Amino acid sequence: MSSHHRMALICSALLLTYWLLSVAQVMSSALAAEPTELVELLLRLLLIGTVCWGLWQRQRWAWWLALLLGIIWSLAASVGIAVLLFAGALAQLPTGYLLFYGGMATTVLLLTLLLLMPAGRQIVAVSSDPAATDESNSP
Repeated sequence: MSSHHRMALICSALLLTYWLLSVAQVMSSALAAEPTELVELLLRLLLIGTVCWGLWQRQRWAWWLALLLGIIWSLAASVGIAVLLFAGALAQLPTGYLLFYGGMATTVLLLTLLLLMPAGRQIVAVSSDPAATDESNSP
């Protein structure tokens, strides 16, 4: 497995982990999730699946979209945690909720940092040597 495929696999795993944590958070916050939350989770899964496929195919749009989603979701989680902290509501929330929320924030922050590292940018790097990208020529 090439290094760009390894990095795409790690980024895809982080995106899917984020989705699983968001599903767990929705399911733990109420006994029965609202239909709009379930639709949002399914749309988020479709978006994440599309981005994962694009990263595996070394598509530049997928790298940019993954980076944008990572930044937006990291900022949203950070602002949410800050609001809860300053409102004094952290102590009133169930422990599981905080674990899921903290896990989601950590996951998307790691995704963003990995994509910005040189190895993360190699996912979509265009090589001028066609033999370097053609895996069928490798023994």
